[in-house]
Amino acid sequence: MNRSTEQWSPLRAARAPLIALGVTALFIFLFVKAAAELAAGQEADITGRQRGLKALLVVVLDTIGPTGVYIAGGVVGCLLLYWLVRRITNPPMVTTLTPPA
Repeated sequence: MNRSTEQWSPLRAARAPLIALGVTALFIFLFVKAAAELAAGQEADITGRQRGLKALLVVVLDTIGPTGVYIAGGVVGCLLLYWLVRRITNPPMVTTLTPPA
């Protein structure tokens, strides 16, 4: 087996945490808007194949409200920021094994 080791750059190591932060921010934005609409008294339209999952999401958002979504999103965001800092300060080393020619 031939073995090659590569140290990732901090920019390459930060790619996955940054994407996760962006997706999380988008979901927090959408969930806060949905929770605010539920808190204002609007009815949720629960139809389609995933009715059970949608109903569960509506119950959770109605229970915790927009403030709870901000708190939960803040906790998840802090964990993702910690992951980002760890990846930038200590980028991973990747070892590739290739079969002999």
